[in-house]
Amino acid sequence: MNFKIIKSNRKTISLSVDDELNAIVKAPYYVSNYQIQEFIDRNNGWLEKAVLRKKKHIDKYNINPIVATTATCGIKRPSALLDKHNTLTTPITLENSVSAIVTTINFL
Repeated sequence: MNFKIIKSNRKTISLSVDDELNAIVKAPYYVSNYQIQEFIDRNNGWLEKAVLRKKKHIDKYNINPIVATTATCGIKRPSALLDKHNTLTTPITLENSVSAIVTTINFL
């Protein structure tokens, strides 16, 4: 299982599973990697159950997203699309208009 760690200006640590069955850990900036690893170890049972639930959900609803590692967005001022947490608030449509999971967005 792959883990994605996202540090931001928050107060708590959270653990979730995305549609690609990767574990997503969100943590405050001040939390060390050791503390994050301890959190993951303590919640390993929950994580395994969450992955199984997500797999069943994907199979039940036949979810098969196209995974794109990079998308190019023709916008010169990307900050207009981001909220105060640097989260993308405006959907980006890819050229072929299919649903996709985008991990990197390149702005012009």
